[in-house]
Amino acid sequence: MVLTVTVMMWTHDVDEILATKGNAGMREYGKKCAADLDQVVKLVRGDLPKLTRKTLAPLIVMDVHARDVILQVIRQHSRNAGP
Repeated sequence: MVLTVTVMMWTHDVDEILATKGNAGMREYGKKCAADLDQVVKLVRGDLPKLTRKTLAPLIVMDVHARDVILQVIRQHSRNAGP
């Protein structure tokens, strides 16, 4: 459930940001996603109950993928937008 909601929220956010703020908004959102990812990683490095750790580990994988997709979108848009 956590992973599904996370993907749905990320997809909504990316769609809205691209439509309203374009590449500049994606850069801001990329920074926010990176900060969120850092926070989850800090949690996992601490002492956690087993179930919480099992939930957060796949979330980190998804967040890394989301970060990489955002960076790719930024790079592709920058190349297509010209100087």
